[in-house]
Amino acid sequence: MRWVGFDMDECIGSLMPLYEYMLNLPKCGNTAEERGALFLSLAETLHHSERNGQTWLLRPVMMGALRLVYAAWRNRKIQGAFIYSNNGSTTLVRFVAFWMNVCIKQLFQLAAIPAVFQMAVGSRAQCRQLYGMVKSFESVQTCLIAHGLPECSSVNDLLFFDDMPHELQSQIRHYVQVPPYFNHTPATSVIMALSEIGKSLSCTRWALIANKSLDQQAADFSRPDNHYKLEKQSQQEYMKDIAMYKAAFASFLSS
Repeated sequence: MRWVGFDMDECIGSLMPLYEYMLNLPKCGNTAEERGALFLSLAETLHHSERNGQTWLLRPVMMGALRLVYAAWRNRKIQGAFIYSNNGSTTLVRFVAFWMNVCIKQLFQLAAIPAVFQMAVGSRAQCRQLYGMVKSFESVQTCLIAHGLPECSSVNDLLFFDDMPHELQSQIRHYVQVPPYFNHTPATSVIMALSEIGKSLSCTRWALIANKSLDQQAADFSRPDNHYKLEKQSQQEYMKDIAMYKAAFASFLSS
């Protein structure tokens, strides 16, 4: 079986502005159904805000990458896709994988959410206990098995995108190290994009989430080693990303 994998932070996007939402929003739903509906509304609203440029949490090329992933999945050239991240927030990692499927539904105007992204693994996943923060072909295979999914048929059957080098890079043919995506969306822009959700909730935590997200971003930017910038990716960087991702998929799917 063939798979496409993605790291999350600084690869798929700069997603930390969503952290406080992931931490607190589940507490705004009393039942699993309510929480599910809330996260669906969040994913759909964020897809809209990304498309109209109100937010840029995702690396802009990801919309095109999702089109390529869906086409390969629909044509049975890949088993599916997954996220394999060293981020410690299980809720955030799982939400981003869900969001990717919602984005695909919206991009292709599908009747139902497709199960393209089938696994979301963060640093605390049970299947990674033996490997810690190491990303290797063996650890990926172990996690696929743990999720009841078929393994990669060989080291040539995994396309993986990451903004950092890992052990996996020396083990597989199709490892693509992308430039880190440091373009943060201002927390105020995220708050505005999600304001309608906040208005629909009878949940006092919404103001808490908004204020904490502002504080969290201020703390991130005050760090001496901060690399984030509150601006959109340049057109030149975007065009380079397009060429890199297209070449990676073409090479992987033709091999």
